[in-house]
Amino acid sequence: NIYSIAPVALFDVARVWPVDMGVRYGIGGGLRFSLVNVNLTLAYSANPERTRTERAGAVFFKLDVTNLFP
Repeated sequence: NIYSIAPVALFDVARVWPVDMGVRYGIGGGLRFSLVNVNLTLAYSANPERTRTERAGAVFFKLDVTNLFP
């Protein structure tokens, strides 16, 4: 394929030290656009259990280049 568009699901889990908040997680989704050997992913991850000082979520961007000649 020369190009493709695909959905992306995100699930992120982390324990932040030394903050005493326990395990944190985020969920979200987005799109991946592939053109020949370049993948561009753009997604949004929401923070369902945030505190007053935290934002509602974060934008995720990934650029990935694959090898054409293995």
